[in-house]
Amino acid sequence: MQAPPKRAGDQPKPRRLEAAATVLAGGIEGGLTLLAAQPLQGAIIGAGVASLSLVLQHVASDMGQRMLSPREDLRIGEAMVSAVRKARENNEHGFHLRNDDFFASSPGERPPAEEITEAVFLAIQREVQERKIPSESYLLVNIAYRPNVTPHMAHRLVRLIAELSYSQLSVLAVLGERPTWSLQSHRIDRPIDNPTLADVHDLVFRGVVTPSGITERNGGPFMSEISVGPVGSGLIELAELTRLPILDIDRARTALAALVRES
Repeated sequence: MQAPPKRAGDQPKPRRLEAAATVLAGGIEGGLTLLAAQPLQGAIIGAGVASLSLVLQHVASDMGQRMLSPREDLRIGEAMVSAVRKARENNEHGFHLRNDDFFASSPGERPPAEEITEAVFLAIQREVQERKIPSESYLLVNIAYRPNVTPHMAHRLVRLIAELSYSQLSVLAVLGERPTWSLQSHRIDRPIDNPTLADVHDLVFRGVVTPSGITERNGGPFMSEISVGPVGSGLIELAELTRLPILDIDRARTALAALVRES
């Protein structure tokens, strides 16, 4: 049986899409194949200093030697696809990799870039909410382009995004749309039934969101106003939480609107 004739608009599948499909099918091995076949142009930042591409290859190769389930292998493969795409996007927009000591090793210590990449891959290996993987990958790559993000802050952000739920990331993305949110006043020392309010309270507890309107009355503390703090703003920007699917953002926006105090 002959294959159907090609139409005028038919085009060969782009190599990048083929590579991405290979990674998703082949996990870490596919990701290494992608990086070997299509190295990140412009990622080399100096003699003797590792590139982002080499760091991804090195850490992924090491991860591939460990005992991973097929699902864990696929998660890391997906992270590599997202990381490569994001790095290319940054390069195409004229952004440059940081040229400080982020990619440099010191006696007895690995480069911070390697430590943070491994921390992200370990988090993704165990990530049951796989919708978070692109955001975690964006965070990894963007840290490599921001010299103002110290290794200490980078590790804090990596731990934070690993611990937050997908719904909390969606809520945080929406909270970042306003400087301040005026909520219906409620006690913060009592059990919370509303899941969105519970997400907000946990963000406050973690220092991601700052309460600016806590008052004492009727024998307990009440919270009425909140704003996103510096750590939360950094996570929104570096993990590019505004790129979460619009349906999830809209769902979080609707849930938060139900908590807003009527003026």
